[in-house]
Amino acid sequence: MVAFLSAKAGMPLPVADYSQLLVEGDEAQEAATYSVLGSDALPRQPDDPSQDWAIVHELTHQWWGNLITCETLKDFWLNEGITTFMTAAWKQHRYGRAAYEAELNEARSRFEKARAMGFDKPLAWNGTYPTLGVRRAIQYSKGALFMAQLRVTLGDAAFWSGLRRYTRDHAGGTVTSIDLKRAMEEASGRDLRPLFAEWVFGEGLSEGQSQ
Repeated sequence: MVAFLSAKAGMPLPVADYSQLLVEGDEAQEAATYSVLGSDALPRQPDDPSQDWAIVHELTHQWWGNLITCETLKDFWLNEGITTFMTAAWKQHRYGRAAYEAELNEARSRFEKARAMGFDKPLAWNGTYPTLGVRRAIQYSKGALFMAQLRVTLGDAAFWSGLRRYTRDHAGGTVTSIDLKRAMEEASGRDLRPLFAEWVFGEGLSEGQSQ
């Protein structure tokens, strides 16, 4: 997992030592140099692609969430949406395309539940969410789906180049959604204003209004 994530980030594991603290229950939480993982969140059988999400998700935060973090909670999706997407990308690498699609389908299902409740907001929305589950459906699940759409739109070469550029340029600092947009545009040579307006800032919002 470390080798895969390091290659995609364009940077090695940001800490000299990384630990996993095993506790009871279904805990899954990252910290600066370690993750807390509940025994109920761990795989129950080897090589089950549905079971290792917590391990890779919390490890991924060493890059996106800790090495780079959002400037304000308005852009919290950058921490969690990218990490949720990278969990799916790891599963594709480890288990194949079907596992990638299955992980994205889980995100799609959670997002659709929020939409069925009449709650679909732009990723960089600064309002109040009715429940924690709905907030996660937007920031985690919709965020992951947006990253997957970016990958389809740009193609693998430009997409991964953009993610590496974003990570290297902002390592040790804070970011907003504009920083990701600029990195992806520089890597691809494409104008991504319409796509970011649709998913991240809301229809009709300009880049200036969104900041």
